[in-house]
Amino acid sequence: MKGSTSIGELFNVLTRNMSAAEIKTAMVNAEISSAITDERIKLGMTQKEFSDFMGVSQGMVSKWESGDYNFTISSISKIFDKLNMDFGFSIKKDEGWKDFSRPTENIEVSMSSQQKVKREDFTLLILSA
Repeated sequence: MKGSTSIGELFNVLTRNMSAAEIKTAMVNAEISSAITDERIKLGMTQKEFSDFMGVSQGMVSKWESGDYNFTISSISKIFDKLNMDFGFSIKKDEGWKDFSRPTENIEVSMSSQQKVKREDFTLLILSA
């Protein structure tokens, strides 16, 4: 990869050996992690203060925020309930993945109060209060 590289090309290199399920998991974990981090910052809390508020260790908050935690639906529900947030997702038949060499056509990211990550057949929507 010499010279200028597009985000799509970089994405393809980084995900070359990942299955579609692994890519989806990483995308969803990143979105959840980002939502938790954004909410903590909006509350004006340090990770330690936030961990006390959430009733978990600071190390757990660090794992949540770094994406180094495998969220379950139950854990997401508990975390978001405590933060007065909601989430939803849609399930659709997988028609296959498109090449990400042109990411603006294939990925939609909205950073408003409704945060959405979309990759052709999968959408996770996080609603903040």
